[in-house]
Amino acid sequence: MKLNKWLGALALASVLISCTEENPTPSSQSPSDYQTIELNSLPAPVKNHVDSNFPSSEIAEAKKDVNLGYEVLLDMGWELYYDLNGNHLHTEALSSGDDDTPVPVSSLPAAITTYISQNYPGETIAWAEMDDDEYEVYLSDGTELYFDLNGMFLYAEQDDDIDPANLPATILTYITQNYPNDSIVEAELDDDIYEVYLSSGIELYFDINGVFLGMDDDDDDDDIDPANLPAAIITYINQNYPNDSIVEAELDDDIYEVYLSNGLELYFDINGNFIGTDDDDDIDPANLPAAIITYINQNYPNATIEEAEFEDNIYEIELDNDWTLYFDANGVFLYAEQD
Repeated sequence: MKLNKWLGALALASVLISCTEENPTPSSQSPSDYQTIELNSLPAPVKNHVDSNFPSSEIAEAKKDVNLGYEVLLDMGWELYYDLNGNHLHTEALSSGDDDTPVPVSSLPAAITTYISQNYPGETIAWAEMDDDEYEVYLSDGTELYFDLNGMFLYAEQDDDIDPANLPATILTYITQNYPNDSIVEAELDDDIYEVYLSSGIELYFDINGVFLGMDDDDDDDDIDPANLPAAIITYINQNYPNDSIVEAELDDDIYEVYLSNGLELYFDINGNFIGTDDDDDIDPANLPAAIITYINQNYPNATIEEAEFEDNIYEIELDNDWTLYFDANGVFLYAEQD
């Protein structure tokens, strides 16, 4: 009798093990298998897409999944996905905090594909991924559908994407003038606010009329490639500090901080307007703003600069004729004193 019970229990256990192996839980599946490849192995369409849409970026790493296609990581913080022919499928910002895993459409639970066929018969699945134990499915019309691990529908979000060509002219003009080295990767309209994502990782915000509101730099350490500074800043530095180069640039609380090779720190607002500097040490006269040099040459042609300082946003210039001149942060003459 005990033997019969033991055999029955063994048979039941075998059935349970068999069922488990034939029907693995969604969380135990391996949705993708991207392996690192050489950059020169990427199809030409991939390279062309990156060059056209991310001209300021370089490919940092490339991977391939024999079933899904290619994954490309850019040095400016973008993650791009392509099919096996090199056609672009999906773009994500690495700094978004998402830990998404691409999922082949053929690996989606049947409940998901059935739901889509019944409720979105005219659409196809453009992209699918798994994030935080949820399936995110992107349809060809831009709709995003969310399902649990069992394929049960949770909710949907309508895509707010806008073709960059259809953005208000004021927005396109602003970007062209202030970010000439960037291209628009993505644009959205949400609650009457335009969100524009640039290839450098910067996000710009505009109101419904195209008036600039603010920005957000995706880079965690706030560093900015000097080439991506607003044109107004570059112009100001070239005009006032022609002998200096930009060592480092940061964006902190909508204030640009630019460090020059002469030790000066320059501050600009979000539109690139000069605010001031932070340096109370001596300044090499050769690095004074051009407006100051011009003023001295015109008004004191026989004098030479003995010493120059900058403190509390005021330039103090001592000449060899016992005159001391004072200028504001923009190089505008304020007053003079004679010792």
